[in-house]
Amino acid sequence: MWDIRILLFLKNCYDIFAQQVALMLKRSALKVNLVLVSNFINHQNLEIYQKTFATKNEVISVATNLKEWYLHNVFNKLQTKLEGFEEEGSGWALHEILHLKVNINKYEPIRGSTYINLPRFIALKKAVVNVMNNDEFCFLWAIVSALYPAQNNVNKVSSYPHFEEVLNYGSIKFPIKLHDIKKFEQLNNLAINVYCIEKKRVMLLMPSSNTHRENVPTINLLLVQSNEGGGGGGIARSGGGGNTRYHFAWIKNISRLFSSQVSNKKCAKFFCNICLNHFSSNNLLERHIIACHQLNSCSVRLPKESEKYLEFTHFSNNEKVPFVIYADIESILTKCNGNNGENTTLEQKHIPFSIAFYLKCSYDDTLSRFSSYRGADYIEWFVNGYGISLIVPISLLAT
Repeated sequence: MWDIRILLFLKNCYDIFAQQVALMLKRSALKVNLVLVSNFINHQNLEIYQKTFATKNEVISVATNLKEWYLHNVFNKLQTKLEGFEEEGSGWALHEILHLKVNINKYEPIRGSTYINLPRFIALKKAVVNVMNNDEFCFLWAIVSALYPAQNNVNKVSSYPHFEEVLNYGSIKFPIKLHDIKKFEQLNNLAINVYCIEKKRVMLLMPSSNTHRENVPTINLLLVQSNEGGGGGGIARSGGGGNTRYHFAWIKNISRLFSSQVSNKKCAKFFCNICLNHFSSNNLLERHIIACHQLNSCSVRLPKESEKYLEFTHFSNNEKVPFVIYADIESILTKCNGNNGENTTLEQKHIPFSIAFYLKCSYDDTLSRFSSYRGADYIEWFVNGYGISLIVPISLLAT
């Protein structure tokens, strides 16, 4: 059974965990596992036994939702291990929690290398241009295919200018690492989003921080993985062992690639490269992009030293007001024909026919009142004081 003490302990540990991971993610992707160390007691002989529960190493990237990762890989996995330990019938019960150890390791297995065929379900969409390179520069060939699109033989290297002639990659080593893509963006004034394939779904792996900048071309790349060993250079070993190859390809039509994931409707969708919202027409997308640029280009101003604490000073607002009056007017909608100006057509008219009041007393409910009136002369009823006199006694108003 899931002990509430462990639940609260893991919940309290999350903030510290998230801060440390966020700090380390600025340098590279991570592989993280956690070890929970606790003492268990046997109530029959009062023997104390120290038990550890460890989770597997799992990858965390800049696109990872930390709360979901923590819930799945820490809460759920440790719960399964604890329940399995208790079901062994050992008679042990949790005595005290000693500590939670977090092991954080640098993770750099993803390097674009030689050519890999696209998965069949991706190839059938005809939304990705996959250049058949035979070197370790698939990333550069994918960029060239996006900047200089070919009309024919789009998968052949000979259809494009050589990357050395049109791109600047400085001292970046290839196969490229994910964290080096930011350097490449700066050298070539580009915004590059990297997508990956997870369980036959295309997911955003690494968003670019340059997509909100105007006049900066945005390129969407698909990172394809193959677990087949051998063949070509740039083979990177994954954490689980064995040979894993990675290959970059250019996403030419992001709408065609994503449409079936967001809707079953067989129509084109237009995606925003900044926020990934989709629209039914290009006109709607263009209108959205203007607002999206403005929304995402705001600067962040941190509070000054003198402003870092917020204090509540309006203590009088803590007190409940003695009386609150709620009022509502109901109307009948009647059809009407006529124009009110060149661009306005009158369709319906609101005709008020009733009014209701409710007076609520916060300290004595016997003073609460409700009153309503229905009729065409409801305004006269209210103005002459009938409504108010029914709600608030004269003696109460006098006080």
